[in-house]
Amino acid sequence: MGVAMPIDIAERYRLIFDELHHTSDFRIKIMQIWGLIYAALATLFVWVHSAAPLFSAWIPALAAFMTILMWIADFRNCMGIRTSMRVGANIETGASVPDGQRFFTSIDRRSISGKILSHFAVITMFSVGMFVSFCWLSWYLFQNEGALPGGSRTKEYKVVKFEVSTDNLEDFLNERIGRGWILKTIFHEPDVKVADLIFEKDK
Repeated sequence: MGVAMPIDIAERYRLIFDELHHTSDFRIKIMQIWGLIYAALATLFVWVHSAAPLFSAWIPALAAFMTILMWIADFRNCMGIRTSMRVGANIETGASVPDGQRFFTSIDRRSISGKILSHFAVITMFSVGMFVSFCWLSWYLFQNEGALPGGSRTKEYKVVKFEVSTDNLEDFLNERIGRGWILKTIFHEPDVKVADLIFEKDK
C-alpha cells in the first residue's frame, strides 16, 4: 500500500512552472522540425521532378502525411501546456497569492496570450490549408503525369510507317504504339500503299 508523500506548495509551484517551461520549449522544437521537414521535402521535390517527374506526385502526398503527424504532435504537446496552466492557476488561487504576483491566472485572463500558449486556431487553419494544398498538388501531378500547374510540357514525336492496304489501323495502334502517344497527323499520297503516321506525347 502506497504512502502519500506531502509536497510543499512552493515546491509544487516550482515543478509546475518547470513543466510549463519544458512543454513551451518543446513546442518551439516541434515548429522548427516542422519547418525543416517542409524544407527537406521541397528540396527533394525539385530533385525528383527534374529527374523523374512521374514520381514527383509522391512528395506532396508525403508532405500531407507529415503535416498530419506534426499537427498531432503539437496538439498533444498543447494538452500539456493547458494542464500546466490549469494546475498553476489552481495553486495560485489555493495559496491566496496576491493578484499582482500571479503568473498563471494573469495569463489565463488575457485571452490573446492564453491562446498563444495553447493550441490556437491559427496553427490548425495553417495545417488544414497545407494538407488540402498538398493533397490537391499530389492529385494534379498524378493526373498530369508529373506536369506542374501552368507549366509547359515538352513534346516528343515519332513517325511510324503504316501499310494502308494490309494493316488495320485500330489493331496497328493497339499493337505498335505505346501508352500516351496521340495520333496527330496522317500523310498519305494517292496510289501509295504506305502512309506516315505522326504521333505526339508529353515527355
